[in-house]
Amino acid sequence: MRIGNAITMVVLSLVAGMPVVALSAEKNPREASRKLTLAWLASQQGKDGGWSFDVEKPEGKKAPRVAPFRSRTGATGLALLVFLAHGQTHERGEYKKNVAAGQKFLITTARRDGKMFDLRGQGNRMRWHGVATLALVEAYAMTRNKATHEPAQSAIDFITHMQDKKTGGWRDVADEPPSMTVTAWQVLALKSAHEAYLLFDPETIKSMARFIDSVQSGEGAYYGESKSGKQPRATAAGLSCRGCMGWKLDRPAMKMGVNYLATKGSIKGDPEYNFFANLCLRQNGGPAWDRWYRKVHPLLSKAQQQVGPQRGSWAMKDGKQGGRLFATTLIAWTLEAHSPSSVASWRERPRVSE
Repeated sequence: MRIGNAITMVVLSLVAGMPVVALSAEKNPREASRKLTLAWLASQQGKDGGWSFDVEKPEGKKAPRVAPFRSRTGATGLALLVFLAHGQTHERGEYKKNVAAGQKFLITTARRDGKMFDLRGQGNRMRWHGVATLALVEAYAMTRNKATHEPAQSAIDFITHMQDKKTGGWRDVADEPPSMTVTAWQVLALKSAHEAYLLFDPETIKSMARFIDSVQSGEGAYYGESKSGKQPRATAAGLSCRGCMGWKLDRPAMKMGVNYLATKGSIKGDPEYNFFANLCLRQNGGPAWDRWYRKVHPLLSKAQQQVGPQRGSWAMKDGKQGGRLFATTLIAWTLEAHSPSSVASWRERPRVSE
């Protein structure tokens, strides 16, 4: 069953945009940046079609593990989402072969759990299943390719299966409590699935709302990861989920939370926070978004590497925060949120039906 009308999924997807047609790269710095990013991502793709978080290869040395994340399905999902955000699919675009190979990697390497697709990958982290599922669902929604329908639906089925029945949230690994950030990735995948007419029980959303209520503070203005609190990344993720549930700036708690994120600005070394904060602020628009955009986007753009073998990427010096591919994909994705054409294309994209 699709999500009921009582819960309106209105979050602006950063991955559903059509190609941004503007000035040439020579006259448009953002277009030049996009081209560099896609070229760098394509250069990091493995022969099997997948990506890895470990992309740092110091010259003359045996490459150490720089990124702490091991899931190749997670890395592949993030890379594919950037290509999809730039209108690249397995059917069209300069990088259609890369996208096709990446989708094939996800489909062929997924673990089968009955009829369900388990895309957690190495480390069995649910965060990466949500990311990879979002990539498959968006690929299906953008192309209506029937070969992608069954894997996308099966991955959504695994999300509903893994929801904690007691709290309504999702945990990253078995020995951890449910997490607001991990839950947010599942919510984005479910939201995209709803738009693509994939099926899941509406009770999934009702239970998820119960978990979000349990970790909120300030009547919903702020959020903690696993209990009530005011943590920046959890707050950005929680408010993004509230946007999926129809909360708008006319609700005092939403306005308070949005202003908190805009005032705080970006957090160096935490691209996941920056992504969710950017998503939340772009959802709501207004002065808070303008303040964030003017302050944060130039900082992120200037940090892109312009020379050397890693040209087009963003460095993440602290390996504990995810590494270069993690940073590059999330920052590149974040920078696309300003595009009016990508915002319009999400709202105007026809729903997919079987």
